[in-house]
Amino acid sequence: MKLEDLKKPFPVEKISWRVGSTNEKKDYQTKKVIQKATKGIALAYIDARDVMDRLDEVVGASNWQCKYESVNGVMMCSIGIRVKREDPTMSPLDVDTAWVWKCNGAGETAVEGEKGACSDAFKRAAVLWGIGRYLYEVENVWLDLNEYKKFKNPNDPKLKAALLKASGLNSATTENKTPPVGKKALVKQKDILTDEELMSKIRAMKKQETLEGLNKIRAEIKAEFDIQEEQGVKLGACYKEVAEKIKEKQ
Repeated sequence: MKLEDLKKPFPVEKISWRVGSTNEKKDYQTKKVIQKATKGIALAYIDARDVMDRLDEVVGASNWQCKYESVNGVMMCSIGIRVKREDPTMSPLDVDTAWVWKCNGAGETAVEGEKGACSDAFKRAAVLWGIGRYLYEVENVWLDLNEYKKFKNPNDPKLKAALLKASGLNSATTENKTPPVGKKALVKQKDILTDEELMSKIRAMKKQETLEGLNKIRAEIKAEFDIQEEQGVKLGACYKEVAEKIKEKQ
């Protein structure tokens, strides 16, 4: 698990745009519109489901959770991620973890009320973990609006250029060339240990007849996989059982 991967830019096609400030003008006293909006600033945002996918990919579906609470009319969302405590005295197969929480809130939206508030609060809490934070660095791009205050050209190339600039990419780097989070395209990263792989490693450990071979498998597991708490308990028990049998034969 590398929490820095949470901060990675999303593919361009995953980014949506909404209208922010416009050039509409109103009379200060009467509040009547004296100039209709013809241009507006494009604000980038991501879908809450893409945030969930990013959390699943980077930390694992069983290693994050969220909870909601309404405080004075503001919906608060807390996202917790289970992280490992670093302790050099621990065995490689022993896992000691703790939940770290980060919280943010949002008011009800004009479109979906409480549901929109939950989604916005969730995404704002995710920003505290670095997910989509770079979108706040996207420079203002003014686009022409139609009579319904929607962008006339939502695919304006200026939007992609501003997005790539904020994400630290250049025009020669497209979303298709950006390796997805969790893949081993550029840097070898530890994988999540599946139940099938867990049983395979346990069977391999039970076949060992020397401590050297047993320790080699243990080292390989530590190097290749992020071990969950329950898995660490099973692997630790297997290691202890096999090690004792090997010592008895010596």
